[in-house]
Amino acid sequence: MDQREAAFARGFQDFMGIALRISPGILIPRKETELLGYTALELLHDVPSPRIIDMCAGSGNISCALAAKVPTAMFWAVDTTPECINLIIQNVVQLSLQERVVVERSDLFDNLRGRSLENTMDLIVANPPYIPSGKLERESKELLTLEPREAFEAGPYGLGIIQRLISEAHPFLRENRPLCFEFGAGQHGMVKRILERSGLYHSIKLIPDAEGTPRVAVGLKQ
Repeated sequence: MDQREAAFARGFQDFMGIALRISPGILIPRKETELLGYTALELLHDVPSPRIIDMCAGSGNISCALAAKVPTAMFWAVDTTPECINLIIQNVVQLSLQERVVVERSDLFDNLRGRSLENTMDLIVANPPYIPSGKLERESKELLTLEPREAFEAGPYGLGIIQRLISEAHPFLRENRPLCFEFGAGQHGMVKRILERSGLYHSIKLIPDAEGTPRVAVGLKQ
């Protein structure tokens, strides 16, 4: 039994010190996603009552962990599949976070527009799909034995969803507030270029993991 199978057998996983339900067919949070979570937490340290969108929320791990650590924060946890939405709700209820985590089903920001959320967010954090389609058919195909294709696949270069995220997140952020997202090992050069060429963000940073590999991008709204 590998680590993923063992985690699913338990039905729970520790994420940033919080016990969260997990379920086959939904992405298991990895170690690099804890890097994303702790990076996001640091970005909130100077905001008294932050408003956060957790995009591509999966199990709700980022929303729930940050909400538990930042009791003044308000979250919108967003994903596109009913399976993810159901699991997020379970985790939110289990941790008694219903008053501060709004669960939304949406294809990225589609269902958030026109609801007075634009220009109000202090942080948008995301763990989007970022694996190239061809890689999923070859060296990474074992990922699909327990977790869904839509949690990983992002076009021929693995950047399709990231490009949409960079563009669509911008209208929802307050000025000079960050977009923070995870990306794949080896994608840092392309991710940085996309952020820079968008003209939408400044003070762009790439955050490395414990091995020194950049895995998280941060850019402030221009």
